[in-house]
Amino acid sequence: MSPSNHPVPWESAVYEIEEQFMKIASCGSRSLSRQDFEILRRIAGCHEYLTQENFEKLWCWLYPVACVISRDWVNPIWNSISPKWIEGFITKEEAEASLQGPTGFQEPGTFILRFPTSRSWPHPDAGSLIVTYVGNDYKLRHRLLSMDHIYG
Repeated sequence: MSPSNHPVPWESAVYEIEEQFMKIASCGSRSLSRQDFEILRRIAGCHEYLTQENFEKLWCWLYPVACVISRDWVNPIWNSISPKWIEGFITKEEAEASLQGPTGFQEPGTFILRFPTSRSWPHPDAGSLIVTYVGNDYKLRHRLLSMDHIYG
């Protein structure tokens, strides 16, 4: 944000947002993708310019995610590109669409790890991971991975 709280162009803000995210998340190799930035723009509710209010919405979502990624057990799987264990920032609908093949759903057990776009700080699940997967009955399932049990 500008020192006088004037809106700043989105394209100018993304560099600073990414730099801060990478520092907090301790990302060594994986930067944010164009798709990630589009999700962040939707979360912020902004278009060409980022206001203070837009930034606060974005940061209340992104900061808990960055903190989770900085954890010892998450950081290596976030930074892994081949295989890509955590898809990045995608919506529930995008995860569901990616689990569909040309003839229906992929094989049972196929999954995507994602951060829920609907959970921002101060929600207790902010920054948590969700596994979206194809069940044995070929139905899509979504399960929140409890960070309390993992960290405990």
